[in-house]
Order: sequence, then C-alpha cells, then structure tokens
Amino acid sequence: MRASTGLTCAVLLIGLLPARPYASPYDGDGPATAGPAQPVAQKPGRYLGDVGDRPAMVRTRQGRATTGALAGKTVYLSAGHGWHYSANAWRTQRGNTHDLVEDFITIEGVNEYLIGYLHAMGAYVVPIREADLNPNLVVVDDDELVIEGEIAEVPTTERGWGAFATPFDSVDLQPFSIGGARLMTAAASETGRAVFPAVIPESGHYNVYVSYVQGPNRVADAHFIVRHAGGESHVRIDQRRHGSTWMLLGRWYFEADAPPERAAIAVANDSAMPGGMISFDAVRFGGGMAPQRRGGATTGRPMFESAAAYSTQLLGAPRNVYDYFANDEGSDDVVARPRFAAWEHEAGEDAVYLAWHTNAPSPARGTMSIAFGNTYPCCRGYEDFAGVAGSLELLDAVHDELMADIRGAYDPAWRNAGKVTAALGELNPGHNAEMPAILVELAFHDTAADAEALRDPRFRKLSARAMAQGIAKYFAARDGHTVVLPPEPPSALRVENAGAGKLQISWRAPAPDPTGGAAPASYRVYVSDNGYGFDDGTLVEGETFTLDNLPRAALRFIRVAAVNEGGESMPTEVVGARLAASGAAPTLVVGGFDRLDKFQMIRDSAPLVGMIDRMRLDRMNDGSYAARHGRALAAAGYAFDGATDEAVAERDIDLAAYKAIDWFAGEQANAGALPATTREELERFLAAGGKLLLNGSELVWALDTQGTPEDQTYVRDVLHVSLASDDAETYDVVALAGPFAELAPISFQDTAPGGYDAKFPDVLVPGTEATAILAYGTAEGGAAAVAWSDGIVIGFPIELVQGEEARSALLAAALTHFGVEKDPDQEPDPDPDPDDDPAAGCCGAGAGRGEAVLAVVVGFALTLGGRRRRRS
Repeated sequence: MRASTGLTCAVLLIGLLPARPYASPYDGDGPATAGPAQPVAQKPGRYLGDVGDRPAMVRTRQGRATTGALAGKTVYLSAGHGWHYSANAWRTQRGNTHDLVEDFITIEGVNEYLIGYLHAMGAYVVPIREADLNPNLVVVDDDELVIEGEIAEVPTTERGWGAFATPFDSVDLQPFSIGGARLMTAAASETGRAVFPAVIPESGHYNVYVSYVQGPNRVADAHFIVRHAGGESHVRIDQRRHGSTWMLLGRWYFEADAPPERAAIAVANDSAMPGGMISFDAVRFGGGMAPQRRGGATTGRPMFESAAAYSTQLLGAPRNVYDYFANDEGSDDVVARPRFAAWEHEAGEDAVYLAWHTNAPSPARGTMSIAFGNTYPCCRGYEDFAGVAGSLELLDAVHDELMADIRGAYDPAWRNAGKVTAALGELNPGHNAEMPAILVELAFHDTAADAEALRDPRFRKLSARAMAQGIAKYFAARDGHTVVLPPEPPSALRVENAGAGKLQISWRAPAPDPTGGAAPASYRVYVSDNGYGFDDGTLVEGETFTLDNLPRAALRFIRVAAVNEGGESMPTEVVGARLAASGAAPTLVVGGFDRLDKFQMIRDSAPLVGMIDRMRLDRMNDGSYAARHGRALAAAGYAFDGATDEAVAERDIDLAAYKAIDWFAGEQANAGALPATTREELERFLAAGGKLLLNGSELVWALDTQGTPEDQTYVRDVLHVSLASDDAETYDVVALAGPFAELAPISFQDTAPGGYDAKFPDVLVPGTEATAILAYGTAEGGAAAVAWSDGIVIGFPIELVQGEEARSALLAAALTHFGVEKDPDQEPDPDPDPDDDPAAGCCGAGAGRGEAVLAVVVGFALTLGGRRRRRS
C-alpha cells in the first residue's frame, strides 16, 4: 500500500532541563561507549563473495556509465547528533550557542552539500541520518505497482518493506520484515517493467530511495528508471548487496499530482546476466516527519532532524544497532552510527566512514580531526592510535585538505586544532571494524568567531568540498593513482535565440581555483521545460551548444556543469529563453542574484533551544529565479533570451540587440553588484534607446549608501533614483498612476521553498524626471518603484510576487510601457492558473491545491523571526 507519513500531526513534549551545551570529544561520546562491544547482527543474505571493483550503484547517461574519482567507492556519512528522547522530553543533544545548534549544522552541511559533491565524484553514499530535508513522504509498496509489458515473475516468500501505523512507540518495529517483496527473471533485453507510480503531494525536490532483497543469485546490474519532471534517469544496482534497506539513488524534481510518466520508479527486466533474479520491493520519495513516539508525542519535526538511533531503525537495522543500551537513547545514538555502517557494509566493499561534527567549549577555535585511540577524554597523538587500519591516512588526507582550502579560500589565519586520537564511541572498532573511520570537528560552535564561520553557507560549502576532495585523495594515494578532482562550475552562461527553432547556449570555462579541482575536459548541458526538473544532460565538447528543431514558442531553461575524469562540478544557476518567431528576441532576462551568505540564514523557532539560524538553500538562494521570470514572461506572450550578470560584465552578450532588459538582483546587497564594466554596458544600452527594468530588495541601498562615489553618481544620474529608507516594513504593494495603474494589489512575501525573505525592500526617492509608480502598503506609502523615460527601478524582487499570474501581469505592464511587442508565435494563456506554480510553497498566493492545508498539518515551518538588520 502507499503511505504518506510525512503529514502526521504531532504534539510536542517540551522538557524543562537544559540541553548539554558542549560537543564531542568533550562530552557524551566517550567512556560509556568505548571498550568491547557486542557483535553487530548480520544482515540476511549478506554477500560473502568477491564483488571486485563493481560499484554498488552506477548512474548511466545516454547509455554510458558516469565515472569519477570515487567511482566504485562507498562513503558512509554520519551527521552528528539530532533530536533524541531523554529525561522525559525530546531534546537536541547540543544546546543553542550563538543561535546555532550542532545537531542541525551537521545534517544541513551533509544534505545540502557533501552528498552532492560525493555523488558528483561517482561515490555510492550511505547517509546514516535521514538525507532529505523535504518533510513530505510518499512510499509505494509492491502491492501497488503496475506491470508494463511482460516480465517473468518468480514466486517468493522473501520478506520486504511493509506499511506500518504512525506514529509508533515500538523499538521492535522492523519495517523491512513486515511486508513482502517480488522477484522476476532477468532477460537479455527489456520486455517489461515493474512500475511504482507515486502521487506527489507538493511540487519540489525529493530524494529517491528504492528497496529490494539482496541475495547471491541477484543480478549485478538491476535497471531502475526514475521518471521525474525532467524526463527519465537510469541507475544500475548490484542487488547482491545493500538490500533490505532504503538505497539512495539521488535527488530529482517532481510535480504535484503528476502522471506516472513524470512521477514513478520503474524496474526493467534487462540485464547483462540473463537468468539471474531481480528483486523489487518498495520505493520512497522524501524524508517525511519523525514518526517515533516517546512519552506520548513525536518530535513534531522533519525526520532529517532526528538522531541516527531513530533513522537506522527506519533503515531496517536490527535492534542491537539502534537500541544497544536499551534504556539510554542518547548513548544508543552514538553507537548506532558506526554499527549501522558495519551492518550495511558488504565484504570486499571499498568504503570509508566520515562523521561531521562541530566542537566546544569556548574560547577554543579551529578544525580538529580525530581517529580512534585508547585515551578518553580527548586527546592524544598518533602514537595512541587503536582504530581500523587506514584511518590515519584518511585523517591526514581529509584534515590537510580542509586546512589548505579553508586557509586558501576563506580565512588565511584559520586555526589548525590538530590531528589527534581519542576513545570516541563513534570510532570504536568494536562497533565498526570494517572500514577506516574518522570524525571531523569542523569548528567550535561555542566560540563566537568560529560560530560566525559555521553560520556562513560559503564556509560549509567549502568544507564539504574539501572533505570530498580529501576522501578522493586518500583513495588515490592508497591505490597508487594520480588523483583528478572535479572542476569548478563554468561561468557567464547565456542562452540566445539563434534563428528559427534554435537556441544557442554559451558559457566560459571556470576560472582557475587553487583550492578547487582540475580543468574541465568537457561540459554537460542540462535542459528543462519548467526551470526545475532537468534532463540527464548532454555531454558537450567546447563552450557552446545549440538546441535546434525546437517547436514554435518553445520555452527552455538551462544549467551547465563542467566535467573531467574526476567527476562533475556543481551546476551553474538557471538561465532561460523562449523562441521568437523572428529568430531574435527583443528582451533579455539577466540574473544578478549571486549572493549567499550568513545574513540570509533562515530563523527557526525550535522546541527547547529557541530561535536559531538554519541553512535552507531553497529559501535563501537556490539559483532558480530565472525560471519565475521566464515563465511569467512566456505566460504573457513574450519571447526572451537569458544571461547571468557575469556574461554582461565580461561583455559576452550584445545588449544593443535588445529593446528591453529585465535585470533581477534579488537581495544582492553589495556595492559591487554592478561592477564598472556592467555599468558601462548598461549606460551604452540606455543611451542607444534601450529600456531597463531593474528589480531587487537591496541594490539601491548598496549602491547609494555603501558604494563608491562612482556607484552613487550612477544610481542617481543614470538610474534616476536614490534611497529614502532601507526597509519598507511591509510586503504589500499598490499601484499608482502610470504603467502599473491597472495592477491589483500584490504581495512579495514568499518564504516557502523556492522563495526567500526580502527582509529589506528599498523605499525609493524618484530622481530628476522620474515618478513613483508603485507604493508600499497604501497609495500614501513610500515609493516601491520609480519610472523615468528609459526605465523602471523596483525596490523589491519581482520573483517573490505571489502567484505566477501576478508576476506575469507586472512584467507585461513593464514591457508594454517600454513598447516591446508580444511575439506573434506566443499567445498568452487565456486563463492562467495562479495555482500552477512549480516553485510555489505552502503559504503564498501561488500555493498549489491543498498546500495551505498541508502546511498546517505538517506542523513545521521556518519562521521569519523578525526583520533583522543583518547585512553582508
């Protein structure tokens, strides 16, 4: 049956005792969990043969397996701590210090960055805490699958995943033994598929997991197909291992209520081992809400926040993994992490174990990395090492890479807190003797200076990349190979109409980065029709690619990654274009929102710990906002090209070819947002008769009050505007006389996934020959937009206007005012659906069907926490 347990209501039981304020290695991870340990129970069907160098999982694109520096390697990831039940309450294991909690820093860094870097290098990744930030959950069991074509099914009594009531109290629950599983015989070529269709409750990105029953007679290349909003993605799995648990395939975008062609997992019967067995049990989308109940209540929080003692139960581990001490769930959590890795690890599998933690107490600073030793409390040197062979070499590689990259790209004076050994339960070989294991204390969250670094997404991203690179260097040194690290992302992306049915995509190679990877050998161009769900990409030599034979009025969004033998970079931000009947678009959409820093962190009110800062990239800056602008323009009937602001600054695109520019600056609150070359290009564009629509919440503040004299002259003399106030203290806007006079009142409050909080909308002062055309709050409020003969400046981000219909109306009014004609191939939708917004979250006017109800039922929301004056 299908289970949607992410929507379970819960009542919180909030304790009165303070959470322990200090972090490992100084508290809680030592003596009680050191020493001899009970053996880890063996997984049924554990494979004892030689898997050779065959990877556990391989993603294929265009029929070719992807490779990378970590292809064939497995990485077990432990994000330290999480909600656990102690002293009659659900509580975090670490307290609130400087508006941060270690329990959440670690899981956010792992889920937002580290898993992605490891996947891009070709690793098979096993996250021990839940690895999806999405609180929705959809599970489809084998009794709801549909057979397409013909398969040769084989009777079996094997046990598999089964649905269970939530919330639940039992520590005896074994989800992968209460249901059944199914088998089919593999064929040399595909004749049929077992398809698991999903009903997705809310559009968004979901981790995709599959389960099956492993065995020695299983094929080593079971063919799983993920059907998502961008098309199909293909994965091959060695079913001799990693069964009876949730295997993470990757992360894709799914649309609410999409048909099975765009929301399903299929298992095909083709294999290079015809006659072998293919198992298919269940599939899962999303992470859901925590279902375990203690003292009559669940945490009421998303599952990813729970400690590993709870996630490993849901992953199918036996009780002596997650309930080792029986009456001490905090200590259970410490050992559940390594014991799960030992249970899941297969003989001959090339694996390492890495734990991400942060440190205390104040006033210590810096990065410390730890391998297992005989001494507790911390710390001793390598002479006291007592861990698994290879751990010290892994420690050297990861720690040295962290120090080099942090000092090279973030803080040259960052303190090296040492490479040490300590008797920590998480590293105890009595719990996991099967692989090298280390624990990284990234920084001291209890010390104010280090906390500022931990709050910065750039620091977390840099650190995650360094950890992945360090793991790759460890394996390369051990195996005697020359390491090649994946490249950095390309820059200056642009997509331009290039004649009938053609869009030309161009970019620049990534700039050299001493802390980054090697140069690219090629690029992968990803294409989407909605800006969120992308295809599997096309491998391209060189720095241009043309999409041709496109249908009339085709709307396409693009992102590009750089590729070499070490793997793939993170992708660029999204850029879009829509075909023009003439083969040349009159409008250019420029993405000028590059900012990602600690001042954009999300404020969250969590039980017991109070107000804290959280890193949720999809509510800060996920690089997708060109999709909202592009979809709104297309709905209004306009053709357009797209580019990043770097393409303009590099003079890679001819602005004179356009009648109008829609330049969105988001929260680009730095005076360098319009560098000298960009200002010069825009001045030439305006002088030649072009029209500019410039929008963003802090750009005028940055230029007019924080910029150079040249910036201030530019904003006043060229853009005809200055700053009245740097915070309108409202998200509501009404139209005044002028080009927007017919617009209904709008709101730009959108802090759901896909949006962000524009905390400081600029209140504007019209300059010479300029007029206020939008006002904040009421017609008597401060100016929200000003117009002059050559353009319009808006003091808030257009992409945050609630509802695609309202965004479309605003952009259409601006282009009509500029004299830009609608494209003859593009008739606007006569009845646009304001709810049809794939980026809309739970609470805005663009929310999809039922999503406002879902927001209440889920019982979890990140809050604004007040309008804070925090700047970059």
